[in-house]
Amino acid sequence: MREFSPLTGDVWQKLFSTRQLAPMDSYKDWTGLGFQMLAVIGVFTAGGLWLDKKLGLHFPVFTVTLSVTGVVLSLYSVIRRLPKD
Repeated sequence: MREFSPLTGDVWQKLFSTRQLAPMDSYKDWTGLGFQMLAVIGVFTAGGLWLDKKLGLHFPVFTVTLSVTGVVLSLYSVIRRLPKD
């Protein structure tokens, strides 16, 4: 006779499936995504500020350009992570 194991088949999949996230896990994912967006935009903006200062430009061309690029890349990252449903 086979021994009964409670963690076989459907029970195992329901417990450890990555598709069914608990509400707290969902909040963690979205919070992490927000911090990632903040970091990407911040790094691109800081790079633009550094370039403008280094080149001595009067109008912040690189700051504006790289800030917008950071926002676009961040939004692209968010859109790629959205559920396909």
